[in-house]
Amino acid sequence: ASLEAYASEAKTGNNISAERLIALMQATGRTEILGLLADEFGLKVVPVKYENVINLALIEDHERKVQSYKQTLMAKARAAL
Repeated sequence: ASLEAYASEAKTGNNISAERLIALMQATGRTEILGLLADEFGLKVVPVKYENVINLALIEDHERKVQSYKQTLMAKARAAL
């Protein structure tokens, strides 16, 4: 009955606690709900096995931004001479 109440859109007063949500995900093996929660904040949930790939992509993006900023500063410095 509790699970049905949590899933029912009509029953707005039945909010699941974080602890119960975690227990539900552990019991069912279904973690898709994390994606729904993350979407509310403009985020995505990915398996930890992709952490290094994501961090490398972030570093490469940062390096491109630094390089672009460096080139802009160099151009301004040359123009000022």
